[in-house]
Amino acid sequence: MSTIAVLGATGRTGRIFVQEAVRRGHTVKALARNFNAQQDFPRGVTMIQGDAMDESSLQQLTEGADVVVSLLGQAKGSSSDLKVKSTRLLLSIMQRKEVRRFLRLASAPFGVSGEGDDPTGGQKVLAGLVKLFAGSMVNDERKASEDVRRSSVEWTLVRAPILTDTPYPGKYQVGSLGRKSGRRVSRATIAHFILDEIENGKYIRKSPLVTD
Repeated sequence: MSTIAVLGATGRTGRIFVQEAVRRGHTVKALARNFNAQQDFPRGVTMIQGDAMDESSLQQLTEGADVVVSLLGQAKGSSSDLKVKSTRLLLSIMQRKEVRRFLRLASAPFGVSGEGDDPTGGQKVLAGLVKLFAGSMVNDERKASEDVRRSSVEWTLVRAPILTDTPYPGKYQVGSLGRKSGRRVSRATIAHFILDEIENGKYIRKSPLVTD
């Protein structure tokens, strides 16, 4: 079992991920802005109070970790470069502490590409519309993903299409963006996939698209 450091643990995907990680027997350290978030976590989770863009908070979070998982998402009031700043700080700290494994949730609709992608015309139009209406968030997402790809860690960019709150269906599809790719994935599915990948390591330095 691994010690997993989690960013974005209090978000909708993060809470599901932490619960499933604990259920599987992993040790979890979670970053949260305030101690009231403790109620979101199962018993046994170590909570680090701090901010995802604060170096000392990230140092505490990654201390003793085997793997780091970032499920950060933009929320109301978030900095426009939240993901870039957090990712760059995190990668630097991981290198110093010799923490090798990093998995990051990335958005396919925001234009994060992957191996074997062959997007349809509709998928290209959707990416263009997202870029038009959410330009700063798209730029933050893409730059953070490119920083991960250029890093020396054993990374996996777990790409998701539209996220839903439906239950885990019991299986998932892993592939590339294109005519046959699914349009949605549940947050529970993402949690299961990331934990499977932590345990099996099939997609190191790859950017799989995960769908239901």
